Amino acid sequence: MALAPHQTREIVRPVIAIFVSFVLFVGALPTPANETDQFNLPPVPLADIAPEVEAYVAQHIQTAIDKLNTEIANHEACVSSPHVSKGSMPSKDDAKTAECSSPEKERAKLAQLRSPDAVASAVHDELGAGNIFISNTGKWLNTHKFEHEPSRYVALYKESIYWSAPVDYATISPTIRVYGVEFGTDKFDHIFQQGYTYYRKYNAARKAGRTDAEALKAVVNYGRFTENTFFGYTVSGVYSNADLAANIAGLKFYLGLASRVNIYDEIVPPVVEVIDGHWKITHTGAISEYFPGKSDAPRLLFRFITDHLNEALNPSNYLFFLYPVVKSVVRKRACPEWRAAFPTATRQSLAERSAALTTWNGLDYGYKTTSRQPHLSDLCFPEAKGPTAE
Repeated sequence: MALAPHQTREIVRPVIAIFVSFVLFVGALPTPANETDQFNLPPVPLADIAPEVEAYVAQHIQTAIDKLNTEIANHEACVSSPHVSKGSMPSKDDAKTAECSSPEKERAKLAQLRSPDAVASAVHDELGAGNIFISNTGKWLNTHKFEHEPSRYVALYKESIYWSAPVDYATISPTIRVYGVEFGTDKFDHIFQQGYTYYRKYNAARKAGRTDAEALKAVVNYGRFTENTFFGYTVSGVYSNADLAANIAGLKFYLGLASRVNIYDEIVPPVVEVIDGHWKITHTGAISEYFPGKSDAPRLLFRFITDHLNEALNPSNYLFFLYPVVKSVVRKRACPEWRAAFPTATRQSLAERSAALTTWNGLDYGYKTTSRQPHLSDLCFPEAKGPTAE
């Protein structure tokens, strides 16, 4: 028996109300940030927060090495103790050496504390600690009151590419601007959290006798696995190329803390070094080169902040139930914004810009392309016209 129109409305309205209430409720929860949206441009330009982000990172690296240096000093005291230096265990009555081990163990501990692994672990504890979905750095980025506003942007639910996936929208991370690049705050979670996982897996592979290329391939394959499963398709329906680029940037960040690394054909000196037995930050450039008057902050991150992190320029792959909605929102809402914001852009220029992001520093980082990948060049600029955008 067919329902009368008024009966249908009576059934549908509560369902809609429940659905909207669910979306609003979930959105209000302190849920982890998994996805992001750079297709929808901020209505006004975002402030570039690079100076404050650099200062935050430098401060936490300093905190990390301060803790290491305190441990080093304690073990140095043990080594110099008359009890330990003679090769005997300390007396229980000697408070200063009561926790000292044998000379061999103390020297081994000092060597470990002065190793690159110790620095990487200590810095991860400061910047990457949190939970599996969001780091302390991510929480800070999402809540900190920055010097200049607006500093963050999230499209309204009804305007988002995730309007058909309320759980994805509820866990969305804001777009920020750092060194002129717009990307989601979740990319710093990937740099400091998953990047450290890459670092440990890379080192384990190297210690097992694998070459540099083999170790890199192993961590990239691990990254592909995570995006195909619990960090991507299985959970959100999204395989994020930008997330994988952030992971490889994080690997290079941790490798470069205490060793020289090659980034885009530039040999970058280490961020910290052991000087007179203790860790010290060696500034690798001043941020004032980009932000006059901000010479108090070292330039530690700018090599890792590239268009790879922008999910509009480096688009994700979406499962069948998400892609049609994403494509529709991009065409109807985002495309007019992009054409207005970048009037000299062409299909060719955007296609070339995105094509350059399929590798990172010449490395395969797990980039994936499918037929369900929304490219701005195809959706917003179907015909090449005008001068090529720079």
